Amino acid sequence: MMRTHDAVAANVYFSDYAVFDGPSPQVHMSTRSDTVDGIPIQAFSALSLHHGQSKVDGGSAVPSSRQDPPSTPQKPATTSISSDSRLSNQDLDSAIDSANFNVLEDLGLKLALCARLGDLAEIKRIAGRLGGKSLSDLSLHAPSTSSSDLSSPDTVVAIPNSPMSPTLIASDCFIRSPFSRRVQYSPYITSVKSGTSSVSSKRILSGLSSPELGETMDSQNAMRLLGILEPMLEAAGMRQGNAGLTPVLRCSDLAGLKRGLMAVSDAAARITSTESRLLELSAPCYVLGDIHGNLTDLQFFRRILWPAGIQSSAGDFLFLGDFVDRGLESLAVVGYVMALKVLYPTKVWAIRGNHETREVNGNQAHYQDGSFLTQCLATFGEPEGRVVWEAVNAYFDTLPLAASIEGAVFCVHGGVPQELCEPGASLDLIRRVECPLRSAQDNRMVYDMIWSDPSTPDQERLTGLDSMGFGHSPRGCRSFGEAAIDTFLERHRFQHVFRGHEAQKGGVGVSMRSRLTTIFSTSRDHFAPDVEATCGCVLVDKGGEIHPVVRALASEEAGPVQPTVYYLAPTPVNQSVEVTEVPLAHYYGARPAVEARRVILTAADP
Repeated sequence: MMRTHDAVAANVYFSDYAVFDGPSPQVHMSTRSDTVDGIPIQAFSALSLHHGQSKVDGGSAVPSSRQDPPSTPQKPATTSISSDSRLSNQDLDSAIDSANFNVLEDLGLKLALCARLGDLAEIKRIAGRLGGKSLSDLSLHAPSTSSSDLSSPDTVVAIPNSPMSPTLIASDCFIRSPFSRRVQYSPYITSVKSGTSSVSSKRILSGLSSPELGETMDSQNAMRLLGILEPMLEAAGMRQGNAGLTPVLRCSDLAGLKRGLMAVSDAAARITSTESRLLELSAPCYVLGDIHGNLTDLQFFRRILWPAGIQSSAGDFLFLGDFVDRGLESLAVVGYVMALKVLYPTKVWAIRGNHETREVNGNQAHYQDGSFLTQCLATFGEPEGRVVWEAVNAYFDTLPLAASIEGAVFCVHGGVPQELCEPGASLDLIRRVECPLRSAQDNRMVYDMIWSDPSTPDQERLTGLDSMGFGHSPRGCRSFGEAAIDTFLERHRFQHVFRGHEAQKGGVGVSMRSRLTTIFSTSRDHFAPDVEATCGCVLVDKGGEIHPVVRALASEEAGPVQPTVYYLAPTPVNQSVEVTEVPLAHYYGARPAVEARRVILTAADP
C-alpha cells in the first residue's frame, strides 16, 4: 500500500486485481474517486474480481459462467463507497460472522482513513469486538492468480474469505523472498584505484562483524599470500617492451611467502582433487594460455580483465596450464593463480600443462635459471626450496586435464589424443584418469593431451601423417593434423578446440579452417630479443561468439608503424625457442636418454 501526504486531504492508495480467466490470465486495474464521511479517497478498485465477464449488482461482484477473455479487456465495474447505514452499526467481527465482503472492504477503507486521521476512538469501535482473536486466527484466501506486472510468482496478495481462492493461513500472505540462499555482506570491500594509464584494486576489511561472515583458514592464507604478491604484480606492470628473459622481482617477506605457498598449494589441491578431470564450464568464459613465470603480462590481464577483482568480473576464468618455467617469476605467478582458486573455486579454473610435471619443471640442466626448481632453490635455499617445489607439484598432480565450454569448445593444453579419435571412444576416458597423477608420462593419452602439437603444413602436404591424421612434432612429441581434428570434433560433437603450448607472436593463432585456436598469454622468453611478440587470451561470450583479446604491439603504441606480427596468424613451433625441447625426455614405454634420466631423477628426489 502506498500513501501520500496532503495538507488538505488524506489520499489512500490501494491495489487489487481484476482477473480475466483464459489461457493467459492478465491483470487489469482501474481507479476511482469516492468519499468516506465526506473526505475524498482515491483508490484502485477492489470490488471487481472477474472470471470471464462479471457484473456488479448493488455493489456485489457476481461471477458469470466461464468465457474466453475479450480481445480488449473490459474496464472493471466499480461501486461507489459512501457513508451509509451499513457502516454505522457494523464492526469487523459481525461482518466476518455474516461473511459480508462488501462491508469488510468498506471497513478496511475506513480503518485506513481513521489511522491517517488519528481517530483512535473510531478504530476501537470498528475493531472493538474482535475479542481475543488475532489476524493469525482469521482464515485468509489468496487470489486465483498472481500473474501481474505488479506481482511475481513469489508474491501472495490475500483477500479475506474469498470463495474463489484456496485457503491460506496468515503467514502465507507475506511477500516471500525470491532468493533461495541467504543474502549477506562480504567481509571485504573492493577498493579500486584508477590512474591515468591503469586501474588496480585491493581488498580491505569492511569492519562488519558477524559470526556468519567468518572466513576459513584457507581463505585467510590465500588473502595473506595475495597481500605479498599483488605489490609485485603492480611493480611488474610498469615494465615496458620485450626484454628477453623476464627480470626478476624479489620478495622481501620470504618467510611469509614460503608459508603462504605451502598452505595455499595444499588448500588448492584439496579443491582440484574433487573436480572432474574434464571440467564443464559455462559462458561467458575468459581462456588464458601459457604464462610461464611472466608477472608483467599477468598484470596486464589482471588490469584489463578483472580491474576491480575477480569477484567483480562477469564470467569464469580458465587457465590452460604452463604457469612456471622460462620466466624468472614462476613462484609469484603460480602462487597468485592458486590463491585465486582458493578464494573463488567456482569462478577460477586451471588445467594441467606439460610444465606442471616434475620431469619438466625440475629439469635444471635444460631451463637453467628459468627452471621452476632452480627458482625455488634460489629463493628459499636447501632444503626449504625443494619442499616448496614438491608442495606446488603436489597441487599440479591434481589439476584437471581438459575442459569444455558450453559443450561446444574443447580446451586442452597440448592437443587431441589419438585414443579419443578411435571408434567408440568416449570422453569418459578423461574422466576416469586417476587423481592425483604424479607422472603424466605413465599415461599415453594424458601425455599427448599436454604435449602434442598441430602438424606442420609440410606434414599435411607431404602426407607425413598416418591414416588417422597423427604424426610427429619437430620437438619430439606427437602431432595431430586436420583429419584428426575432423574426427575428434565430429565424434564428440564439439565445434572448436582451444589449446596453449605453442608460442604465438600475435598472442592468439587460428588454424585448421578456424577450428583450432592456440592461445599464448606471455610475450617474453620465447623469441629472440629482436623479435616483436605479444600476448593474448580469448573470451567465449554468452551468445557463442569467440573474441580474441591481444595486447597491442610496442610498435603500434609508438606510432603509425606497420606491425611485423599479423594477428591470429599461427606461429610454427620451429620459430621459437621451444624447438630446443627435443632433447627433453619425450618417451612412453621406453626410458629416456641417460643424461635426461639423471637430471629428472635428481630433480624429483626429495
